[in-house]
This record gives sequence, structure tokens and C-alpha cells, in this order.
Amino acid sequence: MLLSKFFFRVLLWNIGLGLLTSASIQAQNLPCGVANPITDLPWLSEQAQFTCDPCFGPLYQAQYNGEYVYYNLPESPICADAMTAVYNCSGEMICFFGGIAGGTGQDCPLFFETLSDIQLLTPIVSPPNCCYAPFATISLPQHQACSVGMVLPPIFTATVSLPALTPEYTWLAFLTDSSGTIVTPLSTNLSFDFSLLPAGTYNTRIMVYEVANPPSLSPATLDDLIGSGGCKTISTANGDNELVLGTSIPYLTITNGPVCKPDGSYTVTYLAQGSPNSINVSTNGIPANLQAMTVRKPP
Repeated sequence: MLLSKFFFRVLLWNIGLGLLTSASIQAQNLPCGVANPITDLPWLSEQAQFTCDPCFGPLYQAQYNGEYVYYNLPESPICADAMTAVYNCSGEMICFFGGIAGGTGQDCPLFFETLSDIQLLTPIVSPPNCCYAPFATISLPQHQACSVGMVLPPIFTATVSLPALTPEYTWLAFLTDSSGTIVTPLSTNLSFDFSLLPAGTYNTRIMVYEVANPPSLSPATLDDLIGSGGCKTISTANGDNELVLGTSIPYLTITNGPVCKPDGSYTVTYLAQGSPNSINVSTNGIPANLQAMTVRKPP
């Protein structure tokens, strides 16, 4: 009886292992491990916004050197600076052709000659069916802040670089966290209150859309917004619109006491703790004869 139970458990374990192995193999066979790259790869979803531009063209998926790659192919011969960019599954550009820099695809030898399993991901659209919403950018005045006791920071006002819009188009700004969740409602308010948000990385975004053909205006996530249709463009996340919100205040520790210098001044060496970036040191209140100091980052 005990032996039968043992074999039954081994049988169940083997079945479970087989199911996991089968699922793993199936995921490995999917392009970049996802069922639908256009919707499941956020960076590719953002690229798809450009496909109505004849100087950008549609997006293609293919295999190159045994790996899945994605690239655009400009359709219009009149675009002198049109560029074909090739990306891997992580959204890293591995080579490019054309453009202002005159790329030759040197990092992708025999690229077009050796492509296989080529698939058109976005339709080749005609101008009447295209969306020509202008692109805008948004930035923050500060990219790192602390929020101790939910007091700091107060409200940061973003700056928008917006082209002149015709009455057919309007814009809305919002805030996303690192997972793509939209944490503030879409609005024309450019003042963002970070004081009630937990520690994390946030990006301000701006969307320009066609009034007569809007997307969802109450999405829960960036993916929901991108996939909701409508004629729109959405700014991408970058260092200019990012804010890293922490919950600790950096502080300085004296590592070397005053060291006299020949000119009569002296230097004190501090260690900046809890600050991944630079730290500003104020000399207010420090004796006037402290004329120099050295501030260095943690190793």
C-alpha cells in the first residue's frame, strides 16, 4: 500500500513536471516569449504609434541569427532622412540603416539577406486612414526627491513642449509608475502632487489626441490607453520626465577631520550616505574659516 502511494506521487510529480516543461517550451517558441508582441511589449506598442508616418512605415517581425528582431521599413521614397531601426526583444536598438547619421547596419551584417520568418505586424495604411496627431514632450524640474512623513516633496510643475495645435486636437497629461499603472487622472493640470505617493519611480506623460476620435480617457494602465484605439500620440518615458521618489533623507558623515592646508584653509572630507546621485551641501552656519570641503559618493 505504501509502495503504491509512493508510485502515485511520483506519477503526479512527473505529470506536473511535464506540464511545466511543456509550458516552458511553448513560451520559448513564442516571439520574445509573448503571445502578441504589439500589445505585450510596451516599447513596441509605442513604436506602433509612428507607423502612419510614411517616413517610418510599418513594423515587421523576423528572425535574424536565430533571434527575434523588430524593425520598421519606410514606405515613402521622398524621405531623405528616413531610417530603418532594428530592435531586439528588450527594445534595444542593435543597428540602423539610413537616417541623418547615414547608418549602414554595420552591427547587423547581411541583415536583409539572412532574415527569415518575416511577418508584417502593422498594416501598410493609406493617408486617409492614418492618424496625424502631433507629438509633444513633457519634463520635470527635479528627478529625485524624498518623502519623509508624507510632507516632501510638495507639488512639482511639469513643463510641456507642445506644437501649435489645430482645433481638431487637444492634450492631456498624467503620471505613471514603473509598472505602467496610471496613478493620476488624465487632465490638463501640469502640477503633480507626489506627497501621497509611495516610494518608487514615476514618469509624467502627455497625450495629444484627435477630439473627434478619442481613445479611452479613463484608462487604468498605459497598456489600456495604448490599446484603446483613437487617434493619439503618447510621450515616452525618459530621464527628463522621471522622478525617483525615496523615503529617506541623505546625510553626511565626516570621514576625515580638518586637514590644514598651506594657504591657511583646511579641508573636511564627508561621505554622502543614502544618495544614489549628487548631493548639495550648504555651508550656512559653518565657521567662515572652513573654506574648502570635499564631498564624495559612497563606493
